[in-house]
Amino acid sequence: MSTDLYGVRVLRSSPQQKELTLKVIVIYYHVAKKYYMPLPTDYSFFLRVLMNTASEKDAIKQEISIDNICNEAWVNKNTSQFIAKVHQTNKLNDNIKSYKGYSDFYHVQAGGNWLQEEKLVQATYTIQVSDGKYIEHLTEGMTWDTTAYDTNSSNTPKIPYTHQSDHLNAFAPDLSSSLHTLIPFNHSDDGDIELTDFSFSPDGAVLFAYGEQFNLASRERTYFLIAYNTQTWTEESRIKINKEDRKNIIPYKTYAIWAPYKIQMIWKDAAEATLPKAKKVDYISSSKQYIMSAHGKYLQLYDLEGNKTIQIPQKKKSTHATFSPQEQYIALGGEHNQVYVYDLTTHEELACISIPQTKATRKRTRSCAFDSTGNYLMVVSNDQKKIFIYDWQQGELVFFYDSQGSDYIEKATWSPDGAYIAVQSTYNNYYTSPNPSGPAGYIQIFKNK
Repeated sequence: MSTDLYGVRVLRSSPQQKELTLKVIVIYYHVAKKYYMPLPTDYSFFLRVLMNTASEKDAIKQEISIDNICNEAWVNKNTSQFIAKVHQTNKLNDNIKSYKGYSDFYHVQAGGNWLQEEKLVQATYTIQVSDGKYIEHLTEGMTWDTTAYDTNSSNTPKIPYTHQSDHLNAFAPDLSSSLHTLIPFNHSDDGDIELTDFSFSPDGAVLFAYGEQFNLASRERTYFLIAYNTQTWTEESRIKINKEDRKNIIPYKTYAIWAPYKIQMIWKDAAEATLPKAKKVDYISSSKQYIMSAHGKYLQLYDLEGNKTIQIPQKKKSTHATFSPQEQYIALGGEHNQVYVYDLTTHEELACISIPQTKATRKRTRSCAFDSTGNYLMVVSNDQKKIFIYDWQQGELVFFYDSQGSDYIEKATWSPDGAYIAVQSTYNNYYTSPNPSGPAGYIQIFKNK
């Protein structure tokens, strides 16, 4: 390619930390056809960018020849040796509605700016390199036009995107890099074990993972509960649950767990554990109010004795729910793109959050969870790629994350103290799983800094 497609500005270069921050600006537009070059989504783009301004004495050019960087097959195969991780933030203008006033080409001017830069499509990228020497030739403020472009580098994921509002002061999640990845279940001769649920203990000291195994020969299902110590994120115990155990309370240390088909309830003090007197329970809260039916016309809450305490008409069918930490509120989502928040004292609808619609997300949300303050609500979209965080009382989207990956996000929640975000995902197919015969899923732990 000979046409300059993007402008590049170095915002920060730290060879010691092996980290480079760039602003990438789209400078090629086809105004007549109402088209512009999409923002980069592949690591290969950034390997090409590193080569743009390197001289013969610079480390990156001593290891990569001109013939190699011009060979797409070589770049695709070797990008991961130089580029360790890329994360995109601060995307602007990436939805042009009118091309009036745009030109087909923009070029960097004296002073390092582009004409009409504020209206051009752009984003910030943070790049982790495998060795700091590869970015020693780059310094803050450098700008240039580039013909670099995306190809399909192997062994690298698609670049995730994060949007964060200035309003988000209570926490600043970093979902670009996990602190720990927990893989509770692997393939066995008795059949794959599917990771179906997880939950923190009320004090946050333990994370429990729940799995289901189906034996093809016997046609029987076996369930497992794994306890992780959240100080070390190491496995403490593995409990096998038979059919009868699912009907009863399972003791673990000072805790008690009720897990009939998912983790319905965890008691911090096993002496307080009491099973609800109900034929069907969808969700149960720590104060022992529980939803008997969130699937019909009404949201119905009962106490442990089976006495109805709350009945609220539902506008739309619900399939998942969550209580705020102090249980003033309940949030409901389901076969629609709205999440409703209700006051459990007045029974009033306080908010209706509409998740941005696409073909994939229009009909359902996967999960929702309050943070430790009850002020923020985290929602997983139905396409299982995106996580939204809302200041639900203001109706403001304060954080958005798009994994851009092939795996599916099933559930996301905060730890009780708000220090961590845990995300449950399922491998898209056996080809993306580290073990071709499993595991069926994993839990990533992120710092809620």
